[in-house]
Amino acid sequence: MKHFYLIVSLIVFGSGVYAESPKAGTSPFGAQDLLEQVPGVENKTSAELTLAERAKLADAFSVVIQERMYTGRAAVASFLVPGLGQFMIGKPLEGSLRLATQLALIGGSMAGAYYLLPADFESIRGDRSEMRDYMASADAVKLLPSWGVMAGGMTLALVNAVFSSRSAADGARANIETGRVSFEPSLLHSAGGMGMGFRFAY
Repeated sequence: MKHFYLIVSLIVFGSGVYAESPKAGTSPFGAQDLLEQVPGVENKTSAELTLAERAKLADAFSVVIQERMYTGRAAVASFLVPGLGQFMIGKPLEGSLRLATQLALIGGSMAGAYYLLPADFESIRGDRSEMRDYMASADAVKLLPSWGVMAGGMTLALVNAVFSSRSAADGARANIETGRVSFEPSLLHSAGGMGMGFRFAY
């Protein structure tokens, strides 16, 4: 049973990474992209940058960080609770449908798995020693239909979570591109942390 939970955990973790992996339509943002947002600094060395230019670069960087965090929060929220990310980005109808689908998949698979349990297994539930003996016997084959329904339902729920996460991330990026959501430069001093003692608020 421990191995089963380990495998399930790895699948969920892998799916989460897949849901948050870079997508073909999402351009990476590097140092050169940041420099292009502040005209006149592309060919300067760090020593040649004026204080005003440094401030503009910091402002541009803080906006990019906030945009990335906004997208990431929506994606992660919708992976953990399908539909939640859609509510966060202003798509309540899609969020409701995603959440209802997830609840139906989980509830349906659990109900189906319960009703497919064999009668002799039902009679020994709660007795660990008898359940252990039952699992070690040939009678455990009778549990396969129940396990199959549960595994199938959970797999579909996981797929729904992945697609919900990607949809939420796409919606968040669309909000930024259309100007529906925008961020102001926000560079705050922090007493803790690493580096120069600054943190970007988001």
